[in-house]
Amino acid sequence: VGEAASFLKMATPPLNQDQKLIQRARLELVRAPKGEARLPEMVLSVRFSLARSASNMANELFVRLKQEEHFVRHYYVHNPNVLRKGFCGLSYSPVPKFPSEKPDIDDDAAGRKIYGWARNDDPDWKCSGLCQVSCWKKIRDASHNCERDHGDDLQKNGCWRFLYRKHLQRAKDMGGCMIQLQEGNLGRGQEVELKMAHEVGVKVVVIRCSEIPFDVIKHLRAVIDGGKEIDYHVYQHRF
Repeated sequence: VGEAASFLKMATPPLNQDQKLIQRARLELVRAPKGEARLPEMVLSVRFSLARSASNMANELFVRLKQEEHFVRHYYVHNPNVLRKGFCGLSYSPVPKFPSEKPDIDDDAAGRKIYGWARNDDPDWKCSGLCQVSCWKKIRDASHNCERDHGDDLQKNGCWRFLYRKHLQRAKDMGGCMIQLQEGNLGRGQEVELKMAHEVGVKVVVIRCSEIPFDVIKHLRAVIDGGKEIDYHVYQHRF
C-alpha cells in the first residue's frame, strides 16, 4: 500500500479497512495514550473514500488534519471510514418487509449470507443512532459470543449509526465539532450523520469544495470556534 492514501482504495474489501494497511497509508486513528485525559472530538462526516471509484478528498483532509500540530494537541480527529462496523438492520435472512432482497456480496467470514447492507445509509431507515445495538450478530444469533468471537474489538459489529452518534455526543459534551465535507450533493450516509448532529446539538462546520485547497487547515483553525461555514469553489473561495 505504501505512501499514498489513495493506493489503499485498490485493495479488495475487507482489506481496504485492514488496520495494518490503514496504518501504512497514514490513515490510522490517533487516540490519546491510555491514562491521559480524553480530548474533545472532531468528527468527520465524509463520503466513503476507500473504494476504487471513490474520491480521495476525505483521505486527504484527514491526513492534513493529523499533520496539523494544533489539532493533534487539542482534538481527537475521528474518521469513520477507517473502521469496519455493522448496522442494526443486518440479518442472516431476508427482512419480511423486503422478501425479494438478495444477500449482500460482502458476506460474513463464516460463509453465512448477510442481508440489509443496501439499507445501511438509507435516511428513511428508522435508526438515528439510538438503537443501542453494540453487536448486531448477538441479536440475530443466540450462539454468538462477543468476548469469544471478537474480544479484541467488542464494537466490531456495532451499528455504525449508534457508534457515530456516541462520537457526536462526546464532541458536544467536550466542546468539539463535526466537520462535514460536501463534495457536491451529500452522500446518503452524510444525510443521516447531519440529521444526528442536529439532534445532538453539536457544532457543525461545513466545507464545500471540489478539491481540498492548500490553505484549508489555516481557515479551519480561524473559523472552528465560531462555527461559521466554510464555502469553497473550484476557482474562487470565500470565508
